Amino acid sequence: MNYLVTVSFDFPDVSASDRAAIYRDVYAALATIGFLRTSQARDGTVITLPESTAMGQFTGSAAGNLVDQVGKLVLKAFKSMNLKSTVLITAGQHWAWGARAA
Repeated sequence: MNYLVTVSFDFPDVSASDRAAIYRDVYAALATIGFLRTSQARDGTVITLPESTAMGQFTGSAAGNLVDQVGKLVLKAFKSMNLKSTVLITAGQHWAWGARAA
């Protein structure tokens, strides 16, 4: 089954001066797992996701198992960069999303 998986993260120990370089490396590591900084709507519109968020489509047998599996990969990537992190991972089928800006 196909799932849309979203990962949101914080790095409480990253200084403002290191932030840009750290996030560049984090997004590159997440891309190797299958997460992107953008998402494309049915009509072809591409949006850039909010900072500290990435999404990807993954195949799995159950949402909970997929969250566990992907979560291990995400944490392994962050730990390899010596980053202390807080991570939220969600997975769902039959998804919908909307982008809004104020």
